[in-house]
This record gives sequence, C-alpha cells and structure tokens, in this order.
Amino acid sequence: MPHADLCLSVIVAILLASAAAGQMGPQQVLVAPVEKRSIELTQPLVASVEPVMRSTVAAEQEGLVAHRTFDDGQRVEKDRPLARVNTDLLEIERQAAEAQLHSLEAELAWAKADLANAQREAARVSQLYQTQVAPEKEYRDTLARSEMAAAVVNSRAASLAAKRAELQRLDLMIGKGTTRAPFDAVVARRYVEIGQWIEKGDAVADLVRLDPLFVQVNVPEYLVARLTEGDQASVTIDALDGQSFSGRVEQILPEADPASRTFRVKILLPNPQYRIRPGFFARAVIVTRSDKPVFLVPRDAVISQGPGSHVVVARDNKATIVPVVLGSGLGEKIAVSGELVDNDLVVIRGNEGLMPATPLMVMGGAAAGADQAATHPKN
Repeated sequence: MPHADLCLSVIVAILLASAAAGQMGPQQVLVAPVEKRSIELTQPLVASVEPVMRSTVAAEQEGLVAHRTFDDGQRVEKDRPLARVNTDLLEIERQAAEAQLHSLEAELAWAKADLANAQREAARVSQLYQTQVAPEKEYRDTLARSEMAAAVVNSRAASLAAKRAELQRLDLMIGKGTTRAPFDAVVARRYVEIGQWIEKGDAVADLVRLDPLFVQVNVPEYLVARLTEGDQASVTIDALDGQSFSGRVEQILPEADPASRTFRVKILLPNPQYRIRPGFFARAVIVTRSDKPVFLVPRDAVISQGPGSHVVVARDNKATIVPVVLGSGLGEKIAVSGELVDNDLVVIRGNEGLMPATPLMVMGGAAAGADQAATHPKN
C-alpha cells in the first residue's frame, strides 16, 4: 500500500527532525511582542469635506436696504445684524400706537373710578330702599348705572389690550426689518446692497458653519456592519501638507449606493482654527473600538501552510505552535485571532521548521535583555 508507506515515512521524518532538534540544542530565534489594541478597519478611503450646516438667510420684512454690515468671506457671530431695511413708516406707526395706548390707559383709569363711584351709590340707595326710604325707580336706576360703568371698564380694558397687541406687532415688524445671523458662520455669498429693494423671503446671504465639519466617506458594504457611531477616525488633508486630524463617526446612512455598493458615512471633525474648508480632498481611516480582543503581530511571524496559518510563540524558552485566523493588514503588522495573550513573544526570524517544544535561544530587544537577566542574575 504505497499511500500508507508514504504517511509512515512522513511521521518518521517528523520524529527524526524533533529528535535531531533536541540533540542540536536551543535554536537561536528573533522575537517581537504581540500587541492588543483597536485596529484600523480600513485602509485610507477617499473622502470629501462638507459643512455640517449651510443656510441661505432670507429677509423677513420687505423694504429698502438701509444698512449692510457684512461682506463675502467674513466671519459672523450668532445674532449679529447682517442687513436692515428702512423702517421709518413702521416706527411712526409705533409712535402713534404708543400715544393711543397712553390715552386708553387714562380712559380705563377714569372708567374704573366711575365704576367705583357707581358701586358706592348703588350700595347707599340699596340700604335706603330696604328701609323703604328710597323709591324703587331710584334703586333700579342706580343698579343700572353701576352695571353700565362696569361694562365701560371692560370695554376700555379690551381696547387697551388690543392696542398693546398692535404695539407688539409693530415692534416685531420693526425687529424683522433687521436680518441676523442664525449661527456662528462664514459668509459664502452676499446677495444685497445698500439701496436695493428686497421682498419678504428674498435671499440676503449664504452662511456656512466651519466648526465642526463633516468628512463624508463611502465605506464598502463588507465593512459598514462593523462600524458604530462614535468610532474614532483619522482624517488626512492633502491641502494642508498631509496633516492628520482626529474625528469620530457621527452618522451612518442606512442606504447603499446601488452602483458602487458603498454606504455614506459622515465623520464629525472639529475645526476651531477654520483651517479646513468645505470641498477639501481628504483621506479617512476609521478605527473600531471592538470588545473582541484583536492582536497585532509582525507579518514575518505568520507561517501559512495550506489552508491554515500559525505563529510560533516563545514560552518558557520553548516553541509553542498557535493556530491563528488572519485579519486586516496594518502596514508591517497584521491582525490575528487565536489563543494569544498581550505581550506574548512571537518568533519573527528562525521560525521556519520549528517543532512544538523545540528549545529556543530568544534574541531581540527587551526579550533578549530579560533572557540575559534571567540567565545571569545579580548578586
């Protein structure tokens, strides 16, 4: 049976190799520590910068533009006046309404005084009528006069309330004659000039908020399920000499682009210095904060044989074979999952052909120093 003979030959060869390794003494190897941390889910993805908030500010009151306090490219603070239309006629109407208000207040005061006098007279005549001193006609006339005085007070009070509402309306219209910035922003475009007539609803300015900004990136469908809002991201801006900035995932849009099979993801990026501008070309790398342990090892530590991969770990100066599943590549390192622990030492040179339990002479960096300290303790 040729197949059985071949298997037996392989087993014998492995046993002979293990015996030979034991007779040859420790194998000199170079090691590097295993690292456990968050991993970058993606390689740099093409992104673009866009504003979080953009608004075309419109006039709330028609009129002739009398003042303009802004220009293109200028920074404006929230509630700052941008433009004001002429409100002379409204202000004259307000003065007239205020004078009428004072007149109505005086009329109401007179009506209240008259009501109080009518009520006192009605009380006096009522006592006389009960003692049959005053005639019934005089009694009923004083009651009617008291009721009429109360009606006059109610009428004057209603007129006064209406005039106050009119005064508030005029104040509101005069206030709406001034267009103000609704948020801290930069003027992207100015539409008005002094002397120009504008209607209610006409555009006054385009405003763009520059802090913070959105960085929009299209994430492939196989990655989007692993993203969560709040994941950290690193954004590189080519226009700023490749400088990197830190942001976080703010929005993950629910629908994919049918053509590219990618999902739009928006990263919120602080911009207090206003150095980054909407429209800048960017590259974004999103970092996950997965609860599942993710280990990083040097690429040279991974040995792939057939369908599987493994690393050799130096434990107690002996080789331990640890099967691993490969993940994302991160430069000189690669993410793996397997029965590793943080700061395990994986063999990166001399790992070819190592068998389980092979004695090792560990070299390299802190590991070599620790090994030497263990071999030559201080007195």
